[in-house]
Amino acid sequence: MRKFMVVGVAAVAAAACATTAGSERVNKAAAQTLAEHQPTGKTERCISTSRISQMTAVDENTLLFRTGVNDYYVNKVKGRCNGATLASNRFEYRVSTAQLCSIDIINVVDSSGFINGTCSLGVFEELEPKSEAAE
Repeated sequence: MRKFMVVGVAAVAAAACATTAGSERVNKAAAQTLAEHQPTGKTERCISTSRISQMTAVDENTLLFRTGVNDYYVNKVKGRCNGATLASNRFEYRVSTAQLCSIDIINVVDSSGFINGTCSLGVFEELEPKSEAAE
């Protein structure tokens, strides 16, 4: 079994996080990227780990995967990734193949190695940039 650890991707910067009306934190930079894109309707159950250049939490229920210069997938996790938007936390996952799939578990780990949260991935939905001008 291979182990991949993605370090420092839980937040772009500590200042990028804000607390919503509840207790959930939102990564403002990732939320802005998500707002600038729209779903294509195409989904994938798995994506190759070699394609993933960045994994960022928008909030504790939504992960944004960058797979190219400006190619993104959104993933609505099953459960809640507690602590996913905290800058001091990172993601850790294990895969048996070179793919990250909708059945895989993501751990949110702090700097001391303590697991703060665990969630299961949903399907990967492809995003595309929104049109500049509505026709």
